[in-house]
This record gives sequence, C-alpha cells and structure tokens, in this order.
Amino acid sequence: MEHNIKHILNKKEVSGEEIGKLCVLKRIHRILHKESLLSHEEEELLRQKLDELKTSPEWKKYEIYQAVSSWISHYSQVVQVADQQATSGYTRLYFRITYSMQAEDVLFQFDNFPQILTQKQHQEGLYVDSKDRPMAILSEESFDNQSTDQILKMHEVAYKGVQEMSVFSRMNNPNEIKFLSAGVKFVEHGLKTMEEFNTIVYLLADFLDMPSFSQAHRMNTDDFYEMILKLNKELILLTSQVEKSQKKLQFIKDNFPFFILENYKIPPKKIKLAKEKLYSYLESDNPYDILDILR
Repeated sequence: MEHNIKHILNKKEVSGEEIGKLCVLKRIHRILHKESLLSHEEEELLRQKLDELKTSPEWKKYEIYQAVSSWISHYSQVVQVADQQATSGYTRLYFRITYSMQAEDVLFQFDNFPQILTQKQHQEGLYVDSKDRPMAILSEESFDNQSTDQILKMHEVAYKGVQEMSVFSRMNNPNEIKFLSAGVKFVEHGLKTMEEFNTIVYLLADFLDMPSFSQAHRMNTDDFYEMILKLNKELILLTSQVEKSQKKLQFIKDNFPFFILENYKIPPKKIKLAKEKLYSYLESDNPYDILDILR
C-alpha cells in the first residue's frame, strides 16, 4: 500500500477504507521505523481527504479503521500492565522456590552432619566433603564446654535463620498464602492476556491484509515463556527435595501450580468464530466484544 500513497491522496474521490488503512499504516510506520511515513505536503492532503470524508457515507467505513487504531492503542497499555504484574508474580514464586531449595539443602546438612569437630577428627576424615563443611573446627585444647556452648548457640541462631528462608516456615501464615495466591493469579492473568492480545493482533492484521500490523503490535512472549519454563523446572527440583514430607508436598501442590503453557493457548474454534465476528464488532465500534469470544 505504501507504493500507492500518492495515488490515493491525489484521487478526486477516495473511499473510507483507503483513508482508514492509510491512517493505520502511518501508525505502524512510526512504530517500526521511528519516522513519519508522509511528507508535510502529504499530511496536508490527508487532512483534506479526511475533511471531505466527514460529509460522505464513506466516513462510517473510515471509522472502522479508527476503531482498530483506538483499540490497539488502549489495549496495548492494558497488556503492558498485565505483563508487569505477571513478571512480579513470577518473581514472587521463583524466589520463594529457590530460597526454599537453598534452605532445605542447608537444613539437611545441619540435621545430618556434625557441626562441631575437633581438629583431629577433621584430619582423620570424619568430615571430608568440601561441600558439607562443619560449622566449627576446634583444637583439642579449646574443645571444652564453654566453646561448645558458644558454637551451639551460634548453630541455633543460624539454623533458625535458614529455616526462615524457606517458604515452609510460613505454611500456616495466612499472609503468606495470600502473597503466593496473588503471585499465581498475576502469572495466569498475564499468560491469558498476552495470548488474547496476540490473537486479536493476528486477526486484525489478517482483516487489514497488512502483515506489518502484526510485526508492529504483536507482543514478544518468548522471554516470559522461558521464565515460566524455568520456574517449572525449579518447582520440580523443590518437589523432589522434599518428597519425604507429605506436609510440604501438599503445601507445594496447593500453592505452586505447574504452569502448562499449552493450556493458555486459545482453541482454534474460538479463533475462527472471532474472525467471523470481527468485522461486525468493528463496525459497531466495540471490538472489545471479541475478547468475550476468546475467553
């Protein structure tokens, strides 16, 4: 269509569809190329054509394309907010999971390996795994009750601190449950909203016969999907780590869903129906109704 701009602007009579598509194309060009599609003279001609259309039956057709621009402009902002919230929800869940994994690992060391060794015991290889270092190695002379008591107090403080890192220390805390629930809802809403938005962008690009529309407006979900896959992997690891605790497993099941991305895809039947209804919704200046079909 870019090749026909001068032809359209120099025509004695133009259709609402021609001017409508040209206005959409202007917006796309600005987004993709960061520059104006039209020269100053062409902008003046376009304004003249718009003035002429206002008293023509073709104005109604032009408004259909205005509805496209209006909808995409507004809903892009909605999707950006949903994306930010989804990222926030992901962060909540991811750090709860990874901190809990670290805490469970350290607590396992605390519970299953000695925390105080004499230098002689250490040299004899009682505790040789470099990853599982004892909390303190004391000389034979300093290994007395006073030193031991001090170390045990340090151990108690450290143990409690590590416990608090884990989400499992707050299993009975209503605020923690709400915090996790909100995170899950943010992620789920983000996934749904992104899919809905990209589907409508695809439908509008097809309606306009303008592939660049999709290029300009489609939301790139690849990075977020990678984040969700990473979250799922960490969740599997945490579940494996606490498999001997039914209470912890149940808490994971209740509060950390496994996000199956395929479940958020919009079924082809709904997309087909939305495509069939699209023009009528645009004509009635209510493209938001398409969302009801896709949901």
